[in-house]
Amino acid sequence: MVVPGLADAHCHALYIGGLRGVMADLYSASNLEEMSAAIQFGPFDYYGGEEVGEATEKRILDGMETTLVEARKAGVTPVHDIHVPRRFLSFVLRFRDKEAGTKESNDHFRLGESVKLYIDGVFSNHTALVAEPYLDGAKDRSVTRITHHRPARPGAR
Repeated sequence: MVVPGLADAHCHALYIGGLRGVMADLYSASNLEEMSAAIQFGPFDYYGGEEVGEATEKRILDGMETTLVEARKAGVTPVHDIHVPRRFLSFVLRFRDKEAGTKESNDHFRLGESVKLYIDGVFSNHTALVAEPYLDGAKDRSVTRITHHRPARPGAR
């Protein structure tokens, strides 16, 4: 399921909905071309359109809600890199405002700070977890990246 808001705009997951379905009219043609050029392979190399199904707006919103609720249950509270078409942004923000709050904050995590964790990745840059080493000669099986970002506060030096 394509879940805008939990997927980066350049990841292959958006390819499913972006090029084949309702999301095609949400992105500019140049953005779709850029996305396509950045993708070395797409999910349709593995799944046919009939297996994926049509990406209707209702299906996308239902999938977003299910995924966001399940992510919240698992302790994932922020939305990663919010690359969301405007028409879905209010849905994601309503969920965030309703479900998450300052109760998640403590001495280590404060509003305005974030930890970025790649739960899954893509094959092209070796961030997807695989059971065997990649076939291109690399010995790694995945790359896990965790970063901490503290934005500058107004007036801070």
